Amino acid sequence: MDKPVFNTVNGFDYALIALYFVIIIYVGFYAAKRNKDTDQYFEGGGQIPWFLAGLSNWVSGFSAFMFVAAAGFTYQWGLGAAVLFTSATWAYLVGFLYFARMWRRCRLSSPLQFLTRRFSPSTTYFYSLTAVIPAVVGIGQGLYILCIFVSTALGLNDTSFSLGPVSLTGFQALTIVTGFVMVLYTAVGGLWAAVLSDAVQGIIIGVMTIIILPVSYLYLGAGEGILAGVRTLIDEVPDGYFALNGPAANPWFIIGYIINMMLGYNVAWHLVQRYNSVPDERGARKMALLCCILSFFGPLMWILPVMAAKVIFPDMAAIWPQFANPAEASFVSLALFLLPHGMIGFVVSAILSATLGQANDAFNWLAATITRDIVVPLKRKLTGATLSEKAQLKVAW
Repeated sequence: MDKPVFNTVNGFDYALIALYFVIIIYVGFYAAKRNKDTDQYFEGGGQIPWFLAGLSNWVSGFSAFMFVAAAGFTYQWGLGAAVLFTSATWAYLVGFLYFARMWRRCRLSSPLQFLTRRFSPSTTYFYSLTAVIPAVVGIGQGLYILCIFVSTALGLNDTSFSLGPVSLTGFQALTIVTGFVMVLYTAVGGLWAAVLSDAVQGIIIGVMTIIILPVSYLYLGAGEGILAGVRTLIDEVPDGYFALNGPAANPWFIIGYIINMMLGYNVAWHLVQRYNSVPDERGARKMALLCCILSFFGPLMWILPVMAAKVIFPDMAAIWPQFANPAEASFVSLALFLLPHGMIGFVVSAILSATLGQANDAFNWLAATITRDIVVPLKRKLTGATLSEKAQLKVAW
């Protein structure tokens, strides 16, 4: 097979990515106007509309993992990926039936306040300290994976920048810029910034997947339409590609994965923040139901194009020999191969959106935990004084 010719990014693509960063930063400063106290900063004052909260929560479940590692899993193992990566649907359904109203009734000012009520302040201190460090490492890991992907798509891996005595690779410079933007708009705007930026990011991710799905099958159809592309996929994929293969064929793996989803999508601290950010229990249940629907249809929108990549690029290792797992480049390969300039920048913005949406929620609950579950109680215990709202906001920033 001849090596496919990929489009490389140009000035138009870079301009779209820069515009995305500008919009996200603007959203952060716009949202900051709402933050008069810590209730607004951490919970949106309990007045965030359920639709925005649901869309934000769904987007926060994404990261570059979905378009890199999960795409690689799909490329390698086939339809079994749909079983795994739509399993959040059933978790959110349980949330709709039970957890949404129970968390909303707790009226928590921070997620870990539940541990204080249920056990003791010392339990909260211990868990807070043991939860914060892994969460920060997780954000760093997500940023690292994201920038590996984006620097490859932008052709920055072989680029270097000299800033006086300091020299940075393209990957390092991208990591610093992306991390700075990620921290800036979340720190300035709090939960409202996270929710509003997630809405923007959800639109970007949705438009990108809606475009790349039909384009992939139109290419497979060779001018005869999408259905012809579907027939080509069915005829040319390896035997058993539409069956459960690899880890997805192991019932114990499936059971463990679904249990993990049930816990992760019902007791995760960022989700608790979302349930407390809406006005009432009804809104919390609507939010969970919206996430349930999106978690079924959303993953299918990028799983199906990656399955088409199995036919379009049957030997990913020959295309990307420098990658440890070339299959993980399947989604970005589709974008670089099939989409015109401008749309490539849009796809990169969508991948950025996925990880930034996840990170801004982590920042918010980490700030709430450190401020309300560690600093405020310790201040009261050591000095007998209560930290003022203004001081709490400074700690949160």
